[in-house]
Amino acid sequence: EIKRFHTYGVPWSENVKKSKERPSEEMLKLIMTKKKYKYFIGVFDSSFGFDHADIVGVSSLQMDDMVAFYSGILDLIEKYSDCMFLLKPKNFTIIPDEYYIANVSDELIDLKKQLDDCKRVEIFNIDIDAREIISICDLNIAGCFTSIVSESIGARVKAIYYDGSNRNQDTPWGRVPNMVPSSTKSLCETVEYWLNLSDEDFTTFITEYIIPDIDPYCDGQALNRFRRELMNVC
Repeated sequence: EIKRFHTYGVPWSENVKKSKERPSEEMLKLIMTKKKYKYFIGVFDSSFGFDHADIVGVSSLQMDDMVAFYSGILDLIEKYSDCMFLLKPKNFTIIPDEYYIANVSDELIDLKKQLDDCKRVEIFNIDIDAREIISICDLNIAGCFTSIVSESIGARVKAIYYDGSNRNQDTPWGRVPNMVPSSTKSLCETVEYWLNLSDEDFTTFITEYIIPDIDPYCDGQALNRFRRELMNVC
């Protein structure tokens, strides 16, 4: 029985914070283009399951969940013409094209093509670290329930989940206000809410909903805290 837990915070948030303080050369180039756009919005999908486990393995999300996710994202892109969308997909870059031809629905392939053709969407390959994208965005949107949101908020960067198929509302995250929209309409409303939320109100949100259950610090110092603990033990 475990009777004591050491709490340090969300580890990867520290890397997000570092990237925020010292952006990479590629991110700096993007930041220079931001004057053309009002906001940068990061989009992060999640691995999804197939009938064939050897392709991506087991996942709680299925192909139709990703269809719903990207359908909502495309509607959001159309509505927010003053925003640049920075997309870091998992499956689009990890799964070889022949798997898509054989296993992915025509609907998802068509969504991918629409994203590829959109001028206000920058799609990053697997070589780009997600933390770099998170750090320069005004808001990050993730598929349920990747670690992107906790990593982002732990570094004081706004983030939400999008539950396009409406299957994840009765969950701890789903019960947090304005955190898990489940339709295109509610996604647009939630994005509008977060983009206009003041820093002061964001801090209040973190204090009320994140610090009690997710990250007791939200200061982007989890790894340093853990290192200090190890040094004390040694």
